[in-house]
Amino acid sequence: MSNKADEQIWIERASEGDVEAFGYLYERYADRIYRFALFRLSNHADAEDVTEQVFVKMIEHISGFTWKGSGSFMAWLYRIAYNQVVDTVRRNTRHPEVDLETLQDFIAEEGGDPQDYAEQQDFMRQVNNCMEELTELQLQVILLKYGAGMGNAEVAETLDRTSGTIAAVHHQTLKKLRGLMELKGYGTYKS
Repeated sequence: MSNKADEQIWIERASEGDVEAFGYLYERYADRIYRFALFRLSNHADAEDVTEQVFVKMIEHISGFTWKGSGSFMAWLYRIAYNQVVDTVRRNTRHPEVDLETLQDFIAEEGGDPQDYAEQQDFMRQVNNCMEELTELQLQVILLKYGAGMGNAEVAETLDRTSGTIAAVHHQTLKKLRGLMELKGYGTYKS
C-alpha cells in the first residue's frame, strides 16, 4: 500500500473517531505545523499554542474533510494553521510579549549573548512587518517554503498550483521583500 493510500485510510479512520488515527496524523504533521507557526511567530509558546489549536480543530472538523487526492489533507491542515497564525499575530500586535523560552534556548544552544538574540529578534520583527504587505499567496509560499521546509513541488501540491507558478511567486516575493526591507530602512536584504 502506498503512503498516499495509507494517508487516506488514516484520515478516513480519524473521521470515524479512531483515536489511534488521530495520534498517527498528529505524529505525522505536528512538527511541520509547529515549524510553520514558529517561522511566522518567532515565539515557541505561540507556535505550540497554534499547533495545539490546529489539531483540536482537525479533531472537531475532520468529518467534514473531503479527500481530493494527494496533498489535500496537508493543504487543509496548513489552511487551518495559517488562519490560527493570522489570529495570533493580530492578538500579539495588541499585546506583544517577550518569549523567555526562546531567549534561554538561544543562549544555551548558540552560546550567544542576549544582545545577539535581541538583534535576531529585531530582524525577524522587521521581516514579519514587511511580510504583512505581501499578498496571501506570496505569504503562503514564503511560510510553506521557509516555515514548513517544503520544496516547490510540495508547496505547489499544497496550494494546488504548478511548480513553475510557485517558483515565480517565490522569486517575485523575495524581490518584493528585499525592496520593502530597503524602503523601510531595514538595510540590505540578501536572499
